[in-house]
Amino acid sequence: MMVPVLPPGRRDKPPCEPADILQTLNRLYRQRRLQMDHIRVLKHYGERHMAPDPRRPREIRAYLIWAEALERLEALLESKGIVRKPAWFNPKAAANWIEDVMIYEQMEA
Repeated sequence: MMVPVLPPGRRDKPPCEPADILQTLNRLYRQRRLQMDHIRVLKHYGERHMAPDPRRPREIRAYLIWAEALERLEALLESKGIVRKPAWFNPKAAANWIEDVMIYEQMEA
């Protein structure tokens, strides 16, 4: 999940121009890290202003391609300060949630 980063004191101005995103997409495409399928899915669902819904059978493949493209885009967009992970996101905690639940249940018993 990515959150747009707004410059300090400037809540009215976006952190980047659409051309910045296109430039990043073009760079990844030239490096062969994105394929034309990624670009087509991003364009199609970007025009719809929504992500593909994995619960809809006709959108499952598009969802997988979409997620893969965003995963590859995320690191570059973070390094440019265009997006950042939310403060509450902690992948280590997310990976170990089942262990935390088991410990908590043992404490109650």
